[in-house]
Order: sequence, then structure tokens, then C-alpha cells
Amino acid sequence: MAAKTAPSLDDKLIQARLEAQELNRRLHKAEADLEAAVSEKRYADAEELKKAADEIREPLLIAEAQVTALEAGVQAFREHQEAEERALRERQAREKATVDYQAAVEAEQVAIEQMQSHLAEVEPAFQALRRALSGAMEAEGRAHYARVSKHAAGIAAGTLHPDHPRPTPVNSVAARIQTNHLLSLIWRTERLL
Repeated sequence: MAAKTAPSLDDKLIQARLEAQELNRRLHKAEADLEAAVSEKRYADAEELKKAADEIREPLLIAEAQVTALEAGVQAFREHQEAEERALRERQAREKATVDYQAAVEAEQVAIEQMQSHLAEVEPAFQALRRALSGAMEAEGRAHYARVSKHAAGIAAGTLHPDHPRPTPVNSVAARIQTNHLLSLIWRTERLL
């Protein structure tokens, strides 16, 4: 057998309204009957109908007071529930914001560490570029010296005629450094960071 549950405030309000409506209907009927008895000059009946109407008035006032009290109770209960739900949503939002904040703090720290790690790689890479350019310039100087030596040795060995034009300088690296803004900047800058 199922356990009987207590009626809710809404159920009690519905029941109180029905009782008040029934008492109000009975009072209106008693007052209409009383008015009819008075207009028909049935005073003995009118006296009994007045007593009947008076007996209904007090329970009707009590029923109407119960309806008013229950309506206030239902409203107060709903407001209380809404306040609790709002407080719960706000607490959940704060908890989520706290989790999001902590995740953002951690993400920021990881990103800063990665940034610093990458920056730490920049200077050695830059210096490696400078060394490569310097090595190319040195190799270009050696190539030019070898070309001039080849020309002189060729004239001395008789392979080249003494009026043979002097060799053109080997300057492809120097020319690139002069015409390429980035290479020129790397060549002139000793330290990047």
C-alpha cells in the first residue's frame, strides 16, 4: 500500500479556494432568499434565512483569510525557491569561473615558458646565421685570392697571355649582402637580443 503524502501548498490553496467559493455561493443564495422573503413579507422565513446567512459569513471570512494566507505562502515559497536556484546558479558560475581562471593562469604560465624557450633559441640561431655569412664572406675572399693567383700563375706558366684581362672579383656574397636588406641587417648587427 502506497504511503499517503501530505498535500502541497498549491493543493491546499486549491482546496481553500473551492471551499471559499462554495461558502460564497451559499451566502449569495442565502442573501437572495432573504431578500426575496423580505420583499414577500415572509418575516419569519426572513429571520431564519438571516440566521443561516450569518452562520455562513464567519466560515466564509475564515476561508477567505486562509486563501489569502495560502496565496502569500505560495508566493513566498516560490520566491524562496527562485532565490535558492539563483544562488545555486551563481555559485556554479563562480566555481566555473574559478576553474576557468586557474586554467587561464596555467595556460599563461606555459605560454610564457614556451616563449622564453623559443627566445632562448633565437640568439644562437642568429649567431649561426652571422657565422654562416662570415664563413661565406671568408670563402669568397679566398676564392677571389685563388682567382687572382690562378691568373698570375697562368701568365707565369705561359698559359695566359700577359695582356690577358685581370680576373673579375668574386663578390656574389658581398653583392647579396649589399642588395638584400635582411642579409645586410644580419651582417651589421652583432647581437639580436
